[in-house]
Amino acid sequence: MQLIIDIGNSKIKIAVFDKQDLVEFNSFPKLTYKKFEDLFRKYPQLSSCLICSVSDDIDALKALLEQHLKITAFNYKTKIPVTNLYATPKTLGYDRLAGAIGANNLYKGKNVLVIDSGTCVTYNFVNAKGEYHGGSISPGLDMRFNALNHFTAKLPW
Repeated sequence: MQLIIDIGNSKIKIAVFDKQDLVEFNSFPKLTYKKFEDLFRKYPQLSSCLICSVSDDIDALKALLEQHLKITAFNYKTKIPVTNLYATPKTLGYDRLAGAIGANNLYKGKNVLVIDSGTCVTYNFVNAKGEYHGGSISPGLDMRFNALNHFTAKLPW
């Protein structure tokens, strides 16, 4: 079984997979050690973990998980099943690339536009040949509403 952790700007998502089957999914504003202890107790057959994070500050989490699992931190060096044509792979958000890989896996051989609406809204494109071309990033809904409230005279929050 595999544990997948997606650390975003606003939420942390955890999924447990048994091969290709999703067994459990949870979303949290913040993770605690207790949540992981509960997962390890519930799924003693967990053997590996993939972490995708928008933050570089995951050393403490990796140290905790390495006591129980083989850890892979998803980054620009990770072997992926698409060709990354992004001009500066080191600066690309790993969450954006992970979403593009997932969409490409679901819709192999098709052009795919991935729109992710979270703290920011991102648009990412993978063509039918499995080539990631990049996309764009813009403020999310909360940022947009805050800006409208701040920069306009009569629009309420």
